[in-house]
Amino acid sequence: MKRFRNEKTARAVERTLRRFTKTLERLKVSGKEWKALGPGVKTAYRQGWRAYQTVLEDSSPENFHEWRKCAKDLWYHVRLLQPVWPEQMDATASELDALGECLGDDHDLVVLRQDVQARSIGDGNAREIETLNGLIEERQRELRATALEMGARFYAEKPSVFCKRLAGYWKTWRREKKPLTQPAAANA
Repeated sequence: MKRFRNEKTARAVERTLRRFTKTLERLKVSGKEWKALGPGVKTAYRQGWRAYQTVLEDSSPENFHEWRKCAKDLWYHVRLLQPVWPEQMDATASELDALGECLGDDHDLVVLRQDVQARSIGDGNAREIETLNGLIEERQRELRATALEMGARFYAEKPSVFCKRLAGYWKTWRREKKPLTQPAAANA
């Protein structure tokens, strides 16, 4: 039976990969170099920047979770740009990863609290639940304060400025990668 499940799973994965390959064949990439990458980077940063601004206005759990998803999207872009300037991109990716961890832990606590509430209806554990909720709230305040401090630094630039800075890194990297032209040999 286990072998059947594995074969069935393998066939399902194969079908999915074939569909995905067909989708990729139809994908049109306009532009080369930074012109192909830059718009995605700018969009990802802009969405994170906007999500951060939204959290500043309305600190609902949903808005914090949306911000986390945006930070994660930008993290993927930055990881792709790692060869451009490894030290700088690694540092940027680490900041985004730390931000994502804070926001992810916050979301985990939101889910924990909801789960505890759903399971505790009618239980005689009101004091324990109140204590747990107090601990959850305290930890969420710490996580959110840390995330907001990180966000203030990370999203200090407007999206266009952030993208121009990364474009500069890209252009410098590409110039460094081009082979130097050899001078013509002198006739001896």
